[in-house]
Amino acid sequence: MFERVLNALADCGVGLSSEEFLDALWLATRLPSAPAGALARMEQMSGAPSDDGLQGGDQGDSGPMDAGGPATYARPAGPFRRPRRGRGALRGGAAPAPEPDRAFAVPPAAPAVSVRPPGEKALGAAELALGRALRPLRLHRPDPRRPEPDIPRTVAAMAETGLPDIVLRLADGRGLDLAILVDDGVSMLPWQRLATEVRLLMERSGAFRVVHTFSLDTRSADGPLLGYRPFGTAPATLPPSAVADPSGRTLLIVVSDGVGRAWRDGRMHDLLDRLAKVSPIAVLHTLPRRMWAGTGIRAEHWRVTTRRAAAANATWRITDPVLPPDLRPFDGTPVPVLAPTPDAVTAWTRLVGSAGTSALLPLLAPAPRRTPSDAPSAARTRTHQEPYAEVLRFRSFASTEAYRLAAHLAAVAPLPVPAMQLVRQALGASVDSGHLAEVFLSGLLRRVGDIDRPPQQWQFDFAEGTRQILLGVIPPPELVRTTRAISSRLAELSGAAPSFLAWLPHPDGTDHIDTGQRALSWVDERVMRRLGVPLPDAPTPAVAPPRYDLAIRTTHSPPTPPGMAAKEVLIPWAAGKEADLKLKTAEALRAGGLMPSDVAAKIVFIAPPGPQALPAYTAVAGFTHRWVDAYADGGPLDMAGLHLVTERIGDVAPPATFLVWAQAGGPPADGMPTVPFDVGPDERLDETTVRTVRYAARLRMVPPDSASAALNMLARIAALRTRGDTAWRLPVLSTGTEPPPAGKSTQGQGVDLELIRQTADRYRKEAVKGGETTEVVPVPPVSSLNRRIAEANEADPAVLLRRLGVTSEDGVRWTCPRDRGDHGDAGLTVASRAQVSCKHCYPRAVGLVRLVVDTLSLTPDEAAAFVLNDSGDQFPAPGMAVTARVTGRTPEAYRCTVHDPVTGQAHDAILPAHEFRELHRDRPLSRLAKGDHVVALILEPSAGALVLSLTAADLVERVLVGFVPELTTGEVVITGIARVAGALTKVAAAPTRPVSTVRGAFVGRDAERIRGAQRLLSGGTTNERFEVIAYSSDQRILLVNALVYAEPTGILIDRQRAVVAVPHHKLRSAIGRGGLNAQLAGQLTGLYVKVVPAGTDLRWEMDSASDE
Repeated sequence: MFERVLNALADCGVGLSSEEFLDALWLATRLPSAPAGALARMEQMSGAPSDDGLQGGDQGDSGPMDAGGPATYARPAGPFRRPRRGRGALRGGAAPAPEPDRAFAVPPAAPAVSVRPPGEKALGAAELALGRALRPLRLHRPDPRRPEPDIPRTVAAMAETGLPDIVLRLADGRGLDLAILVDDGVSMLPWQRLATEVRLLMERSGAFRVVHTFSLDTRSADGPLLGYRPFGTAPATLPPSAVADPSGRTLLIVVSDGVGRAWRDGRMHDLLDRLAKVSPIAVLHTLPRRMWAGTGIRAEHWRVTTRRAAAANATWRITDPVLPPDLRPFDGTPVPVLAPTPDAVTAWTRLVGSAGTSALLPLLAPAPRRTPSDAPSAARTRTHQEPYAEVLRFRSFASTEAYRLAAHLAAVAPLPVPAMQLVRQALGASVDSGHLAEVFLSGLLRRVGDIDRPPQQWQFDFAEGTRQILLGVIPPPELVRTTRAISSRLAELSGAAPSFLAWLPHPDGTDHIDTGQRALSWVDERVMRRLGVPLPDAPTPAVAPPRYDLAIRTTHSPPTPPGMAAKEVLIPWAAGKEADLKLKTAEALRAGGLMPSDVAAKIVFIAPPGPQALPAYTAVAGFTHRWVDAYADGGPLDMAGLHLVTERIGDVAPPATFLVWAQAGGPPADGMPTVPFDVGPDERLDETTVRTVRYAARLRMVPPDSASAALNMLARIAALRTRGDTAWRLPVLSTGTEPPPAGKSTQGQGVDLELIRQTADRYRKEAVKGGETTEVVPVPPVSSLNRRIAEANEADPAVLLRRLGVTSEDGVRWTCPRDRGDHGDAGLTVASRAQVSCKHCYPRAVGLVRLVVDTLSLTPDEAAAFVLNDSGDQFPAPGMAVTARVTGRTPEAYRCTVHDPVTGQAHDAILPAHEFRELHRDRPLSRLAKGDHVVALILEPSAGALVLSLTAADLVERVLVGFVPELTTGEVVITGIARVAGALTKVAAAPTRPVSTVRGAFVGRDAERIRGAQRLLSGGTTNERFEVIAYSSDQRILLVNALVYAEPTGILIDRQRAVVAVPHHKLRSAIGRGGLNAQLAGQLTGLYVKVVPAGTDLRWEMDSASDE
């Protein structure tokens, strides 16, 4: 009868345990039954139960709650059954913050309420046994702060003296204090609950007078440091000496996973060695024993003997378990390394809590000392790996259970760490916390969402490409079983276990969730009530958000399904044979109106029926330089997320003879070998097919009749034919009427898909180049130094030429001052506007300052003074570029002289030695010799002496003004300079009047201007290059221009950080040698720039960059 009542209540949506039912009967006699009661008011506020339609396919498992009488819910007697009705989709992550820089549509977020579902305890069933294991630490000693009456001595004193005096004695108190140092790095988040339960266990044990908990920073360069609260927001600033107790009455426990940098470089070992000399101390290793060898906490077993209870570790006697002490002595201070298990903790507490006890304990092994080559270097940049390579690397070292767990986590991510533990426990006892640690430390997870939340609420997710690969590891039915197991476990733990933050869809919620995110589990009405969530009314079905930013159709494509894309583009690609594929491709793309900005969009190609989809799809892929998703034969086709295994082509040897032509699929063809090709994406091809498809110089494919099968075949062939950096080697599409091939030409052999792709790629580049606009800026004030150069360029050429020692017969044609017997009949001609030209030296006329710069090896500022025969009021002045001669050297600086170009007067100057070292960082042993000349910028005088600089960015501008006269007249201006002296300089420039390009003024004909400036600045000792980019007030456009020729396919800017996606073949040049290109682009734009391959999830990369 009792079980039948519980089953009836469960069918009504009120699932109670036996204890809860008895509590309900007791409360029923004591709570008011009128509508004014508190519970009745709550029911009125939450409304009658109604199905919100969130679970979809499970709606048929239950009918209306008010249908029928009591007999409707009658069920036979039997075991208690919990309700199966799903009401809410519990999700582990809220929707991310909106991205202000995103140019395309994003799915709208649904309202939700935050709840705290229960999580599992970290210690589990071992908690009680661990509490018993701590009993030996219940030591006692007199407490000077707690006097108490000594009854026997008081009675004896009163009997002897007759006076009512009370004799006091010190009461016994707990003998030890405890300080717990919790390593709170990001890798310790899976063990935060363990650290909390360890602290609670110690507090409840009754063994310690007081328990202090500190955070331990082992990641920073100046660590280890302590903080007041583990996993808090305040930085760790306390020195480790804060927990050192000279009295020896404080027991120290360090809780860590050994992943922090200080564990690996020996700093933590040194700290533990110091603390072990004054206090008893132990390390609680959070990772399973099988993973200890890969961390900075490694242990070896030794025989330990104590001399007194709770003594410092340094007083212990350590011997080898087998060998005598003379053969294997113990070096260092012993520090036990414990696993959080009752057996390990019991052995340690019995040893510490008694004198003369001996036990076999694992002691901390010395840290391996790194060689300089092993030490981490800030100059090393983290290389980006393809999702497939990342998963393959993880699979190579991870256990089978960890790999399976990663797949289940990828299905429901983003998740906080407590929710990950819940997923892990749903997979069974074979998957433990160590397997979760393998996933967490693998590098596959990235922090997402709001980073201002407490660490235990941080969300972690996989990159989209990684997720797609992992989802293929496990079948969908297993995911469903895991979800049901989590739901069942949530119902069992509600109200009786620690909680974590999650979200439930609710129309009255103040938070938001991503509508495309998979649910962690489904919870029924009873659990929703326990979580404090009122049951929502049935909402109006929401309109599904667009899945894509852009849909691309052809003339013969079916209509785009409603709601699939936010925008549509029609490419008029007609069916039939085309005489000129290049012309056809360019015309189709131009007529479709595709823009370079569309490259970074999320695109779906609406395929026409049959193989005619391939040419148009190839054009789209060439324009975007990536595979895009397709909608073919009435269903979606995931092409953008393809990570095709290339059939182990490394094991397939090339054919014995060179294959000029081959055919894949179709009947045997004349004049070429033909191999069958199974278009199934999961079917393995035989070795002959793989060899032929990969190594044939020209390949013709005979596609199947359906568009989806033809696209799959194209993608698989492309994967097999990829070689090294050559990401594309597409085949020729057969039309069924081709004659036998003659030579390598593809003319008449079908539709050359590779030619279409290359044409579309070139069209995009031309569109980008044609779309470049040069932004005009206001004319700035011209500096006094530039005015002098402009004045010098307008001086009388004849006067200057005579001072240079050249002659003329007619005043128009002169001998060239740079003639060293190699000019022949070529002479110098004075042109209009006081310019000169020489067929040998200056095919195009140059100014007088440029002539003097090249002739006398002066800087433009010095050349202007020479032309004007006037050094001005002050020479040399700060901000001026000069030619300095080295006269001596000290350890800190070079002594130099700067000569007035007019009077010849020498001025003493100082060149700091670090300036030259920075300029020649690749040659650290190089030195300036006496008599060497350098081009330098004069800085502000220091202590009466001129100070020179070789690395200042302004020096580049002072050199360029001698070669770019437009700078002196204000026609063009330099808006910014980013320089790594001796390597590369990026100059952002803009015109002050409308022009087609600003780079031409700096580069000159045959690059003679910019090369001359580079030669003057470097003096032949460095290979520093100049790159001139067009300025833009739009930070995004300026970044694109600064990443010269990178052709970005996507950019995400968030505050002072930017993530830029570029095609794979542009990745190396976009980053630059040692990250130089990205670094200087960041300096120009004021951003921290991270370059990733096209197809990478930019938001995840942005979040991971914020963590670095």
